[in-house]
Amino acid sequence: MTVVQCYAPTNEATSEEKEAFYGLLEATLHKIRQSDIIIIMGDFNAKIGDDNQGLQHVMGRHDLGRYSLGKRNENGDIFIELCANYDLIIGGSLFPHKDIHKPPWVAPNYRTINQIDHMAISKKWRRSPLDVRGYRGADVASDH
Repeated sequence: MTVVQCYAPTNEATSEEKEAFYGLLEATLHKIRQSDIIIIMGDFNAKIGDDNQGLQHVMGRHDLGRYSLGKRNENGDIFIELCANYDLIIGGSLFPHKDIHKPPWVAPNYRTINQIDHMAISKKWRRSPLDVRGYRGADVASDH
């Protein structure tokens, strides 16, 4: 098993910064043995939305999309494309949870909520995760 922890550039970052990050992530994924279970997780700053039309092989329907402004952002498109290219499934979108358990990030105004942290696993192991969700209130000096 190989676990890769990530912190992606924000949606406002330049395309060069995003290309550098995803280039490094792809180089890392190329080095992993094909027999390994791959798990990538972290803050991808990616809103993937809940519309999985044509993307059932990459994601489920249980994201926080209906609350996120614009539903899917550019980082979400890039992350979904990466998952499709490397046969990964986005775990957090597979399991239904109450909406209060979905957003790992809430703005200080308590109105803006985003599900931008994700975990993806090799599609071959899609049935292995029993649950994927964010926990609120972790005392780790983070805004997530």
